[in-house]
Amino acid sequence: MLVVEIEYLNGRVYATDTGRFNEDGKPEWPPHPARLFAALVATCYEGGLDADERDAGLSALRWLERQPPPHIRALPPVLDGTDWMRVHASVPSNGPKSLNRSAYSKLKDGGAVWFPPNLRWFPCFTPEDPRVYFMWPQSDPDGTTRSALALLAQRLIRLGSSMSLVKGDLVNDAPPPTLEPSQTGSLRLRVYTPGSLATLDRQFASGERWPLQVTQCYQTVGASPETHSPRVPVDPMTIARSVVIFRKVDGPEVPAEATIHVGGAFRDTLMSILGEGAAPAALHGHGGKPHCLVAAVPSVGHQHSDGHLLGVMVILPQEVASEERTEVQRALLDLPNRAIRVPGGTWRLLRVLPGERRAGSLLDPLAWAGPARRWASVSPVLLGRHPAKKMGRNVYDDLTEELREVLKQTCTLAGLPTPCSIRLSPTPFVPGSPPAGRFVRGRMSVPTEAKYASRFGVHVLFDFEEPILGPLLVGAYRHFGMGLLRPVDSGRWG
Repeated sequence: MLVVEIEYLNGRVYATDTGRFNEDGKPEWPPHPARLFAALVATCYEGGLDADERDAGLSALRWLERQPPPHIRALPPVLDGTDWMRVHASVPSNGPKSLNRSAYSKLKDGGAVWFPPNLRWFPCFTPEDPRVYFMWPQSDPDGTTRSALALLAQRLIRLGSSMSLVKGDLVNDAPPPTLEPSQTGSLRLRVYTPGSLATLDRQFASGERWPLQVTQCYQTVGASPETHSPRVPVDPMTIARSVVIFRKVDGPEVPAEATIHVGGAFRDTLMSILGEGAAPAALHGHGGKPHCLVAAVPSVGHQHSDGHLLGVMVILPQEVASEERTEVQRALLDLPNRAIRVPGGTWRLLRVLPGERRAGSLLDPLAWAGPARRWASVSPVLLGRHPAKKMGRNVYDDLTEELREVLKQTCTLAGLPTPCSIRLSPTPFVPGSPPAGRFVRGRMSVPTEAKYASRFGVHVLFDFEEPILGPLLVGAYRHFGMGLLRPVDSGRWG
């Protein structure tokens, strides 16, 4: 058994949770295993170790990244949404990226330019017990590895902000854990994976932050396992294998209103790569077989989001045969060599690799995965048919029974359970998404199928009885990115 003890010396935690929906800047509690791993790596390089100690430390970290996620002892086990505060501090400014003419003249003449300090705030949390234990019950390192990890833990100075001073060590005994890894737990913590050390080295060399994107579900020890049955197993790595995301690296900025145009152009490009008549049914969907969903990824979910498209997401259903999956993957590999025609020009795309994904980024499949009971539309849901009854201006307030049934059928066709609550609005529930009417009758030209322009589009907020695993797209033209839903925290966005 391996146990790492961390004690916060001032009894407070200063570390921001970089999770997907942490727009309020809440503190991270308990500390995520990935944060501990990154801190140990930093200590290995900057902790005053000699060459032999550093080599032994790196070898021990490569062993640690291959271990399963640890059990955790933390009190309280989870953060109370109100039991934290903000601490303000003046941070010295490094100066702007570009200087005005006056400042540049002073620097050129050898003068000094004063930049005022920045006032920043940091989330602060005071736990019941300042000690946290990370436990690997089934892991038993050899003597050399254990000694190297003990040295790294003892040299550890901080975990989070530089104000979060800690001391660490390896111990033989620890109190019982309060959190344990689970397949269906509601708490998601970022974890390390094999290759994390190499990823950290590459990101540091390029001056970028580590994309802490892989998460593990946790639950409190002794809690009854959740009995819901999601559409697919709740496994973040399964999600990562089923979803491929490309980011835009060159081309014009395209608004979210052009979602269906970009999705159609992306699929047409994939089919052209495989050749006329050679594309598998997994790509074009002929014959009623399960096929790929293509969705443009917009910048949404934050108060400053403007809805412009960041890239494209391809979802490969698990039911797709392995031979057809291979053909689709072959086309995706060649895609960076092709130009995608979009309104206003062409795009060049690059695939976002697992080691490049950042926690909280919309270009991370887990940002669209859930599981969650509440889902809100990012692009409007297009109904498969018009309600027979003529609707007036109060349709969104009244929500007639007929319209409710249409939306329930829409969910059924997408393979989802019937929602227990449905809310409609012409305006979005997710910040940054444009109103529904701008997608259907907006400034962009009518797509290839003119009947799209006559579809009834609406933004939707679904509540389900049990958590649902994504990514989710519902409604007509969902294979082109319409009806893209985003998981929503309880109480957020409506």
